[in-house]
Formats: sequence, C-alpha cells, structure tokens
Amino acid sequence: MTRKPRFLLAAFCAVSLLSAVAPAAEESLSPQALDLPRAVEMILSNSPGLAILREQIQIEQNTSRSAEAARYPTLLFDSTLGAGAGASYENQSLRHSTGLSISAPLFDGGKQGALIEASRHQVSLRELALSLRQEELIYSLVEDYSRLSLLSSLEELRSESLKLLTRQRDSLENSLRQGLRMKSDFLSADLEVKLAKTKLDELRFRRLSKIIEIREKVGQEDGDDREVTIPRHPVPFSKSTNPDSEGQLNVTDLLEFRLLERLRQQEQLNVAGAKLARRPDVNAKIFAGVRNDLVGDDFFSDRRNSKSAEASVSLEYPLWDWGIRERQVMNAITEERIAALRFEEGRLRLRRLVSQLAIERQQLKAGWDLARSIQEQARASYEAFEQSYRLGRASFSDLVAAHLKFMNSREALLTSEIDLYLKMEKELMLKGKLSERFFNSKK
Repeated sequence: MTRKPRFLLAAFCAVSLLSAVAPAAEESLSPQALDLPRAVEMILSNSPGLAILREQIQIEQNTSRSAEAARYPTLLFDSTLGAGAGASYENQSLRHSTGLSISAPLFDGGKQGALIEASRHQVSLRELALSLRQEELIYSLVEDYSRLSLLSSLEELRSESLKLLTRQRDSLENSLRQGLRMKSDFLSADLEVKLAKTKLDELRFRRLSKIIEIREKVGQEDGDDREVTIPRHPVPFSKSTNPDSEGQLNVTDLLEFRLLERLRQQEQLNVAGAKLARRPDVNAKIFAGVRNDLVGDDFFSDRRNSKSAEASVSLEYPLWDWGIRERQVMNAITEERIAALRFEEGRLRLRRLVSQLAIERQQLKAGWDLARSIQEQARASYEAFEQSYRLGRASFSDLVAAHLKFMNSREALLTSEIDLYLKMEKELMLKGKLSERFFNSKK
C-alpha cells in the first residue's frame, strides 16, 4: 500500500484541463487522440447554434456597411415619362427623358447616422452573444472531461482496492485450509471482493457512457477512429488557481450582464432612430441626357428633341402619413421599456446567482479541507489496523472496515477536488474568460 495517494502526483499536470496535458503524456498520446483541445475545436466548428450566430453577425455587418454606403452619391440610369394637359397649346405635351443621374443626400436629420450606430451596436451585440455561447459549450466539455478524469481515478482506486481485498481473501483461504482462521472471515472477505467487483464494473460502465456522451457532443462521425483521451486528475489549487486567490465575483464582471446592458442600449438607439424619422430629407440630383417633348394638338408632328443637363435640390418633409411614423416611435419606446425591465430582471437574477456561487464555493472549499483531513486520518487508521492485524491484535472485519473508510476518504477527496475545480471553471465561464486559455494555447 503506497503512503501517498496517486492523485497528489497530478501536481505536475497542467493547471487547467484546457491546457495541453503534460509533455510526457503528450508523447504517449496517439496523434488521433481526442483530447480536450481537439474536442473544443470540433464542437466550436460543428455547433449549429454557433453557425447561426456567425451568420447573424454577417447579416448585421452587411447592414452596417449598407447604412454607411447610403451616405455617398448614387449613380443611376434615369428614364422618365411624363404627361401634361391644359387649355393652351404649350400645356399639352408628353415628355420623355433618358440619361444618367447622380443623387446625393445633403441632409437627413441624422437618420442615417443613427442607423449606422444602431447597426454597429447590433454587430457587437451578436458577437457578445456568440462569445457567451462559446463559453457555455467549452465549459460543458471541461465538465465532461473532468468527470471522465474523476471516473478514471476512482476506477484506479477501486481496482487497487479490489487487488488488496483479493490478496487478503486468498490469504484467508490458505489460512482456513490450515485451520488458522475461521470460515466466517473467509466468507466475509469473499463478499467484500464481490462487492468491490460490482462497484468497479459500475464505474467502468459510467466511464464508457461519458466517453459516448463526449463523442456525440462534439459530433464525432462513426468512421472517426480517434479515441477519447482520459485526462489526468486535475489539481486546481496551484499558485495561479488557488481558490483563495480569486477575488469576489461581481455581477458587473459577468458576460451575461454585459449582454443585458447591450440589449438595453440597442433599444435606446432604436428609439432615437425612430424619432429622427420625423425630420425632413434634403437631396441633390444632377441629370445629363436627352429630353423629347411632344407638344400641341398633334403630338407626333410637333416634336422637340434636345440634350439636357439639369441640377435640382428636393426637400421632403412628412406632413401626414396616417400615423405610421408615430406608431413606429410608440412601438420603439415600448420596446425600450421592455428592455429596461428585462435588464432589471436579469440583474436581480445574476445577483442571486453570484451570491449562490459564493456560498457554494465556500462550502466546497470547506469540504475539500475536511476531506483532506479525513483522508490523512483514515490512512493513519488503516495503517495502524493493518499493523495490529499482522500482530493478531485486530480482527479481519476491523481491518476491512478501516480499509473501506480509507478508500472512501480517498474517493471523497477526489470528488471534492473536481467539484471545487469545476466551480472555479464555471466562474471563469460566466466572466467570459474560459475560452481565452484555449485560444491562447493555439497561438
């Protein structure tokens, strides 16, 4: 029986599961292994939700560019047919002109500027939503791989326990044949071996189920023969990730809070743009082409053809539009109020989340400290019972009970480490910093 639990050797591993595993482990991995960085790369590439958000960003970028281009002059092919009628000869005519025209906005009351600002803000809003979704997907894989690591470590512990129990049972069987032990001790040892096998088989099934879940999540195809790499048990508490070194999590640090703020600001911009629709438009137009006039009683016999170049300035002011603009402004104001209410609702929800996370983190930290203490005490107790058993001062049942307590304490410490590690990773995800380590590792 080793004096130090194997999981403490993981102190030489990378600080986070998002980093590559230790160099020695990397050398032993197959180039086709599906480790965490590759799984993250696959899920970010194959996620339909992320693809939709990227397409929406492209749409908003095109809208922003179109709004900016609307400020510049436009070259048009202009063909116009007009008719006039009146009492005099000159007022009866058909007019047709064909040529090129350049039109340019001189003044629009800031409508185009408001549209550009709103479209740019919408791009940043979509990008923020994309970042939030990426963080959630990466954290889901971090959690899966951490649980897979835990199951692998627990399987190793239970395999170790099974070997020890099997040796003790075999030893008792030999002693029973020699008449040195009672049959009840052997039967008790044999039962413990069977129970240990059952627990080990259960863990192996759970580990295989988790591997299948990871494969499905990243969209691994049936013909893909890459094996899911089981990471080493993470040690979250180094100098850079000590649970006591992180500051208090604030609501304003959360990525979702920034998204709520952007949504509220977007509605404010929409309201401002809707109100500007009431302002007049002033446009300039330059025309160059050919004009044909058919005048008089006999239009087809009295034709006047001439080349023409004209410049004009038009003023458009909405006097009455059946209340269309007014309703647009009212709807925009209502949407702004809704966004403000959603912001307040989300802020309160995030405040409760932050408070809950702080409490859970304290509890997990206390549980981790307690688990370390219990594990050390259970180890000392087991070693003492083992020595007493060899000297004939303790019964086999006492030794088995001490062994099980020691194994349970080691499993509890492993589980508490993973739980506290994932709590810290979740806080990074909520702050939008979880993906930074993955993207930086690719540079």
